[in-house]
Amino acid sequence: MKSGEPGKLSYLPASDLQFDFSFVELAVEYLESGDAGVLAELAAGGSVAHLLNHARHTSFDVPDPDVLVQSLLEPREEKAKLIPDVHKLLSFARREIAGNPDWICETQRYLPEGFCFHGSLYFTFGYDIGVSAAPDASLNLAHPHFLRNHEELVYYAIHELHHTGYTTYQPLPMVGDLRTCADLLGLVEYCTHLEGMGVYAPLRIRQRNGALNNDPDYIALQNEECMAEYERQYWQDYQYLRHRGAEPLDQDAFAVLGRMSTGDRLWYRVGAHMAATIENELGLPALVKFIKKGPGEFIKTCRHIKETLSSP
Repeated sequence: MKSGEPGKLSYLPASDLQFDFSFVELAVEYLESGDAGVLAELAAGGSVAHLLNHARHTSFDVPDPDVLVQSLLEPREEKAKLIPDVHKLLSFARREIAGNPDWICETQRYLPEGFCFHGSLYFTFGYDIGVSAAPDASLNLAHPHFLRNHEELVYYAIHELHHTGYTTYQPLPMVGDLRTCADLLGLVEYCTHLEGMGVYAPLRIRQRNGALNNDPDYIALQNEECMAEYERQYWQDYQYLRHRGAEPLDQDAFAVLGRMSTGDRLWYRVGAHMAATIENELGLPALVKFIKKGPGEFIKTCRHIKETLSSP
């Protein structure tokens, strides 16, 4: 491992993957000092450019850089209470994420052969749990899930960097361009593949480390009865959108989006179950090939396998 700019570490020069801690370091500096100049420095940084790139694809309302930064770090007095725990997690991230790259091999196992990372893994304060938009990804070191269990940061690093690989081959759609139920169905298919593979990629290392019960998605995946109900809900919503086709989006259609992405997290859990089905029946190389083939082929193949297995 070599040193780079302040706040950054790089791993594997051939991959050009940068570990960038500058956002979380500056965030702590601001929370301790209240210096508005630090906010301006944050707003001009690469990590905020990455977060806004993600927001442009996934949101209907994209804030200005300075507004985004302020929203993440205010109220300052309240956010400052997290500093001791964030410092501990930051030390863990430097040691186990930047300093121990074995987990990256687990990420690459589920990406096309020859894929190399070319971008940054940013460590942020306050934005989601983690996000990705090729070539970059980020993890929120102020998120309670990580503050409760530092090891979860490794598994989510695999998850988010897998997204970086996936979105290199299958670029993120623009949520703001959605107009019809058919458009929304395309997003459901895309996110089922993207998020399903993101959940599936750390599964093996979680099993090895006895960490399946530390995250609700993996608790659900171990429950056959629960997964059967999730699959029923998923295909019911899938067929609903397919039937409505060119009809304009309305409140009922957006309710599908809510069920898929939050609550029961259908496209995460059912998508991971689809990935497991394909690897179990066709093998890992076949599963990985769908990253280039795209979500439509991924879902069609899983449906065909299910139909074949259920036929007499």
